[in-house]
Amino acid sequence: MEASASNSWVISGNLTKSGKPILANDPHLEVTIPSEWYQFAMEYVSTNGKVRTYKGAAITGGLNSLIGRTHYIAWGCTNVYTDTIDLYKEQLDETKTHYLFDGVMRKLKIRNEIIKVKGQPDVEFELKFTHRGPLLPYVNFWTHVY
Repeated sequence: MEASASNSWVISGNLTKSGKPILANDPHLEVTIPSEWYQFAMEYVSTNGKVRTYKGAAITGGLNSLIGRTHYIAWGCTNVYTDTIDLYKEQLDETKTHYLFDGVMRKLKIRNEIIKVKGQPDVEFELKFTHRGPLLPYVNFWTHVY
């Protein structure tokens, strides 16, 4: 596969004849048979009792649509190969509160976050940062089972 990237753009409704925004999305993904994508459309009743439509495209086995629209919002996705040149493997101490940099253990910046979920318990998680940016969770893709 040739390395490529994709593009998206949006025009404000202030600049269109209809007054509505325009979203263009081209994820530049290669065509495969069978297709990795599936299209869908479903109807739902909104909180004001009106029947609305949710249309989109998702990757088989995905949890949600990567490209789609409802009556209220539209979204798309872009695709680019991972830029691993900016990733670093950090060595943490046993308490996972410090990281090694230039032979010196430095303290991680730790921030606790809470995501409020309507009708569900809050989701709490901890973010850890080095001077280079956030730590990403380690996943061994060779043994990880989805």
